[in-house]
Amino acid sequence: MDRNLFAVCRNGDGLVVKRVPLNAQLQENIADMFDSQEAAFSRGITEEIPFEGTWKPDADQLMFIDAPQEASVLVAAASANPISIPTIETDRFGEEGIRALFCVKQEGGQESILIQQFTRRQMLEHKWAVLWSGNTFRRISEAAFLMPSSLTCMLVEGRMKFKSWSNLRTIFNVTDIYRAATDKEIEGFGQHQAVKVDNVDKLLEESDQQMRRMINQVLSEGTLDKYPATRIKQAAAQTLLTIEVEGERIIWPPDRREQKELLQFLVDNRYAGALSGTIYVTNSRRPVQ
Repeated sequence: MDRNLFAVCRNGDGLVVKRVPLNAQLQENIADMFDSQEAAFSRGITEEIPFEGTWKPDADQLMFIDAPQEASVLVAAASANPISIPTIETDRFGEEGIRALFCVKQEGGQESILIQQFTRRQMLEHKWAVLWSGNTFRRISEAAFLMPSSLTCMLVEGRMKFKSWSNLRTIFNVTDIYRAATDKEIEGFGQHQAVKVDNVDKLLEESDQQMRRMINQVLSEGTLDKYPATRIKQAAAQTLLTIEVEGERIIWPPDRREQKELLQFLVDNRYAGALSGTIYVTNSRRPVQ
């Protein structure tokens, strides 16, 4: 079976699929490349875990979600006659809004859609790209692009498998899935015995992705179980952060900025410099070896 190459494009109405026309030799090369990337994507994986807000799986894990609604256009294209799918408009290649490339693999009665993230950096048509032709270099004037070097995700039997949530959401609108996957963590945080949250529904509504990620981290690391509220308050004061405590419960601040500052401290992203005493906020937490 021929392995066609498709582009996932985003326009005002959502995602659409277009066919990327290939000559026979390149079609064969593309199929080999996707197979190699699929092997690399799955190599060493011993466990597939449902996505619940964890952003970085272990090296031997894949995360998965039910296929997002937008992925239905890929499934439809996989079962359609490729000739019936419109081709990429090369004369306006940079305006096509390409978000991903994919091909379909049939093996053992199972269909897999292999998906690569695509960014504007891979487009060459408006850059000074040169090509060796004959005995000289010439500038590429035709539409051209670089193929991605790895898979971003795989769609198999209604399950979207991936390693990076941030890369996945550059292709598909997965906001609702993310919120659904982490609402239970937000509720658990709001009901934790060490935190006093007056309105858990409001916390759910106002928590953006950054806050949800940090709340998930606080819960997964057991920070509120390891350290009493009074100790957290004392440690926070050393970074010039004031935390209100009632008994053994941290009072959840009403101000959004203060909420984020509290969470940044709880995930060890806020600290005072050992020499200068300057207060820093960082996203890097690489432990000293």
